[in-house]
Amino acid sequence: MIDLKNLRENINAVRDSLHRRGYELDVKKFQTLDANRKELQVNVENLQSSRKKLSEEFGKLKASGSDSSSLKEEIDNVNSDLKKENVLLNSLLDSINAFLLDIPNIPDETTPDGTNESQNVLIKKVGKITSTNTIDHIDLTKKIDTDLAAKLAGSRFAVIKGSLAKLQRALISFMLDVAQKNGYEEYYLPYMANRDSLIGTGNLPKFEEDLFKTSENLFLIPTAEVPLTNIYRDELINEDQLPIKLTSHTPCFRSEAG
Repeated sequence: MIDLKNLRENINAVRDSLHRRGYELDVKKFQTLDANRKELQVNVENLQSSRKKLSEEFGKLKASGSDSSSLKEEIDNVNSDLKKENVLLNSLLDSINAFLLDIPNIPDETTPDGTNESQNVLIKKVGKITSTNTIDHIDLTKKIDTDLAAKLAGSRFAVIKGSLAKLQRALISFMLDVAQKNGYEEYYLPYMANRDSLIGTGNLPKFEEDLFKTSENLFLIPTAEVPLTNIYRDELINEDQLPIKLTSHTPCFRSEAG
């Protein structure tokens, strides 16, 4: 989530940076939400202060044996008002939180401007493209049994067997071996993640419709990035610890077509 203090203090700079990646920050909406939040917080704090003073007076009257019924009624009214203001404040804080969660990351100054992959800039090429007489990937996909998959699970699933299944297993091992040789630490991870984890990686709330939900707080992971990234959630990382290189092979559960 974007830093709230930075947004308040540098909102125009944040707006301009986000514009470079095609996101239009609604500055007026945020300022209205934030102003309303400040007003409600002041109201809540004033009511809390009044309740404290009245409660102290009530205690003194009770101790002296004096009539405290009118003061009790006044305290009840303050409590009622405080409850209403707290409901409004909490609702507003939820709205602010949802607004902040919708804002994407601020791009680095060196990041090229662009709104889609057609505007990507090629930084470097690694290796050489070679031409061999091996089976083309299009021909390989013809060996995928979608009919059997539909029988077992439904549309948009796949079954592979025999040499193709062995090839997949070999590619998984190859990927992990190459990553390890380049300093990545391998993890075996849960295939499910809680709501906080998916909020942490930006999948929620924006892309909830693309996720498979098993319960109110558990989702099938859309990528290994979710559990890997959340290993360090709620932790402070020193710069001298960077870069942290992690890798894992997991299924990717996504409900969107394609």
